[in-house]
Amino acid sequence: MEFFLMTDTEEARPTQYWEDIGRALADVMSGGTEFVVLSKGEFGDDYIQTSMWNSGVILRPSYVTEISISTEHGARHYRMKTKDFNTIYSAFRAYFDGWDPVVTKWDDVTDEFE
Repeated sequence: MEFFLMTDTEEARPTQYWEDIGRALADVMSGGTEFVVLSKGEFGDDYIQTSMWNSGVILRPSYVTEISISTEHGARHYRMKTKDFNTIYSAFRAYFDGWDPVVTKWDDVTDEFE
């Protein structure tokens, strides 16, 4: 499957390689870029994105991640805030591998998008 990857420093571009996504995520973690969006096909209702939520001057940085998953009944939208970037990395990897990464740590925010 072809994915589209976008960061705040570049236009959306097609990719089929996890390495491209991993590098973009590492840039968010290091502060080199503000956000990463990964979508299935052209940008639409199926995507996962993350950005730094709080730079964490005293405590570790915090991140916010959102996912929108298309279903036959419309799109589902979820949000997660975390300091654990490995959780975000794992969610992106699950999405890339075709798995639904939404677990109990995600808040259902579908109503915000209707």
